[in-house]
Amino acid sequence: MRNRLLAASGLILIAMSATACSSSSSPGVGTSGSGTSGSGSAGSAAGTSQAGSTSSSSLDVCAMMTAKRASSIVGVTYSKATSAVNQCTYTTTDAPIGMYILIFPNSGGTAAWKEQLGMMSDDGGGAAAVPIKGFSGGLAASSATGISVQVGSYIIDINGGDPGGNGNTYPRSIAVAQAVASQLH
Repeated sequence: MRNRLLAASGLILIAMSATACSSSSSPGVGTSGSGTSGSGSAGSAAGTSQAGSTSSSSLDVCAMMTAKRASSIVGVTYSKATSAVNQCTYTTTDAPIGMYILIFPNSGGTAAWKEQLGMMSDDGGGAAAVPIKGFSGGLAASSATGISVQVGSYIIDINGGDPGGNGNTYPRSIAVAQAVASQLH
């Protein structure tokens, strides 16, 4: 399931890049203006129930981190937040790359974290994910373009949250992860 979500995220980023480079724009299903989330992810998906919940609804990541709030934390203007199942993609013309947040529910424990570290290594061209400090309440590691954190039974993946580059510290991505994690409890 995680591989399918990552593949879908890649396609969304490619589509967003193409849209950002074109001269015309038309909002798609599940998109929203600054500060609001779209309704494209209101359905339920198997295997995405929240911890402590008996329902199997998906998470509305764009509602947890609006484009306006993301802009404030990261320091660039995100003009649009596009919602999908357990993820949100943020469009900007102020930075070289947009940002996306993926949340993997039911991902607590050592095995899930090791799997995430392996995926981060694959995404980084084989370079091992590096543990980072600054995230309180769980494990955190960085890769080539972002960070992943594990908090409770969730893994939160932030890519593009430090568009100006910050070496290996990722302070803005960590701040975004903290803000999202605070809403998962």
